[in-house]
Amino acid sequence: MRQNIISYCIRSVLIIMVRVYQKTFSALSVGACRYYPSCSEYTLWLLRFDSIVCALGKSLLRILRCNQFFKGGIAYPIVTMELRNIVFAPKNIKYWFVPYENLIFLDIMTFPKKTYKMRFYIIKSILKGK
Repeated sequence: MRQNIISYCIRSVLIIMVRVYQKTFSALSVGACRYYPSCSEYTLWLLRFDSIVCALGKSLLRILRCNQFFKGGIAYPIVTMELRNIVFAPKNIKYWFVPYENLIFLDIMTFPKKTYKMRFYIIKSILKGK
C-alpha cells in the first residue's frame, strides 16, 4: 500500500514536470519534434499506462532519437497491460489500445473471466465523448 502511494506521488511529480515543460520551453520551439506524438506527449502517455522506470527509459530513448539523424514519423508508445473481467459496453473513449500482436486477442470473446497480459499501442482518440 505504501509503495503504491509513493509510486503515485512520483508519477504525479513527473507528470507535472512534463506539463510545465510543455507550457514553457516547448512553446519556444514550436514544431521541433520529429515524431507524432511529440516526445513530451509520448512521455505523458507512458507515465499514465506503464511503470515509472519503463516510462522514463522509453522516453529517454525517444528523446535521443529525436534529432536530424533519424527520419521521425509516427511512433506510438507500446505498453504491456493486463486485461481482466472485460465488459463490452458503451463508454467515453480517451485512448485506444491497439494490440501489438494479435495472437490471443480473439480469445477474449470466448473467455471473458480470464486474465490476459498483452502488449498494446496507445493511440489517443480524436473524438470527444458525449
